[in-house]
Amino acid sequence: MLLAISSEKSMRTLARLGLILVMVFLAFGLLAELFRLYIEFSESLLNYVPQDAAIALACAAGIAVCYVKCRRIERAQAAEMPAIVHHEYRPEFNGSRLEAKVNLVIMIPLLLRLVVTAIPFVLGAWLRPGVGQICSAVLYLAATVYTVSSMLRYWRPGKPTLVLDANSFDHAWYGPIRWDQIHGISCFQLRQSDRNSDIRLGVAKPGRYLRQLPWAMRIFVSRERMDADIGVLRIPMHLLNQPTMLIHKAALSLRSRVSPPLLKFWTPRMTAGQMALINQQEATLARMEQISASLKPDAPITSDQNHELLRLSEDLRLQSAANRPFLQRDLARVQRMKYALYALFGLFVLFCLLVILVVVWRAIQHAH
Repeated sequence: MLLAISSEKSMRTLARLGLILVMVFLAFGLLAELFRLYIEFSESLLNYVPQDAAIALACAAGIAVCYVKCRRIERAQAAEMPAIVHHEYRPEFNGSRLEAKVNLVIMIPLLLRLVVTAIPFVLGAWLRPGVGQICSAVLYLAATVYTVSSMLRYWRPGKPTLVLDANSFDHAWYGPIRWDQIHGISCFQLRQSDRNSDIRLGVAKPGRYLRQLPWAMRIFVSRERMDADIGVLRIPMHLLNQPTMLIHKAALSLRSRVSPPLLKFWTPRMTAGQMALINQQEATLARMEQISASLKPDAPITSDQNHELLRLSEDLRLQSAANRPFLQRDLARVQRMKYALYALFGLFVLFCLLVILVVVWRAIQHAH
């Protein structure tokens, strides 16, 4: 039964990829027709306007139909059997080794889509050479080479793409990372899908692992990040054949068996100073819990225990005060991101209104 559902899920994934590819082609056609309409209005070539407008509407309708079908497939995937959803997205890990290989059902169509979508840019630069066409073709080809080189690195001889065992977290991009060098693990996942999901590791001396990245990715790694004492390694999960949540639980389980313990409440944006403060707070709280557990209900608290608890309370207050600037910094960053999103949305709306006004103004001019 699991095999049949897995096969059905693969077919749905292929269908969605095919619809996305069709939407890409229709989007190119729609942009081309809108550009032709703009030229025709500018040069008063109104004879071809109905034909090009009909083609543009057909492309827009095709995009809408493909989008609706994609949403239906997505809803069908989300409405699968609860037991299968529980098995796939809420798995348990009790072993000592986990392997993940490349998911060819996703990888091969993605590579084909990258190559196919590069053809219009190359043909445009070849048939109608110009500065804009050549620049677009070069930029798209550079992005394609970057993406393909990073994806091909997922294959490595004699090993799966990802191996988690008692010793290390071994990925094709970064090589083996010992568990005691990992002080934080976080998982980013949209809804209950492995699309656009990744696992982020907080490691000591990240330059050791960043130097093993594919050459196209290593170009964009700064010297500051290479030489940092702590850093974050991002590992995409959407091209692997194991669920993201299973890999995350396996990483947490295997890391918990190694000393020193994993840092609690770790986030990828933590600095070394903030991590040191959190470690101090955890040590203070652990000592306070130890003293509280040693107290007996029928015995009074001693003066030494009272003094130590007072001292630990003062230490905890000072540590919390020292951590407050980091919290304020994170809140300020969230506020800036929110305002930036509002600004981008406002600019997009203004741009759309400007385009509509220009088209209407030119249409009125030609009508008169």
